[in-house]
Amino acid sequence: MKSLAFSVVFFFVSLAVLCLSLLYMLAPRTYRRFVALYSRADTWSSINPIPPKERFISERVAGFFMTLMALMMVRVAVSGLLKGGVVLYNSPKSPETPPNPLAGVIGGIVMVGIRVFFLLRPEPLLQATRRNFPDRVLSPRFVRNAPRGGRIFGILTILYGAYLLHLAYAWAH
Repeated sequence: MKSLAFSVVFFFVSLAVLCLSLLYMLAPRTYRRFVALYSRADTWSSINPIPPKERFISERVAGFFMTLMALMMVRVAVSGLLKGGVVLYNSPKSPETPPNPLAGVIGGIVMVGIRVFFLLRPEPLLQATRRNFPDRVLSPRFVRNAPRGGRIFGILTILYGAYLLHLAYAWAH
């Protein structure tokens, strides 16, 4: 029953991703307005009086690749629903195969390392926000509070990386 509920939720999430990626590919300006509305951009920024250079080609190409990934998600979700809720495909392994926690260790170390950098220097997150929202001007309050938010984000992600390292260790032993 749990796997069927997961399959239904995964199906609707993948449909939402498909709709958003199609919108990004077919109407990038509308997609940007939707993201500004959804992220409540008016509370932390204002509209840039100097409109940025239009970048429709790159947005459409990114939307195309997002649509391809969303279509793969929908295909897996539909096949899971048709098979009675089995979405995850497990490949059979022999009992002699030792576990390989290398991916968890690498992911945990990278996540902890990068987030320690953001914990010490949160300004790159602010610069990334400015780059990702070129048609908005950040409010002074947001710029003032961004380092604190970056540090909180860094701490939470360090904890997540440490949890990944713990899982990799537990899986290996």
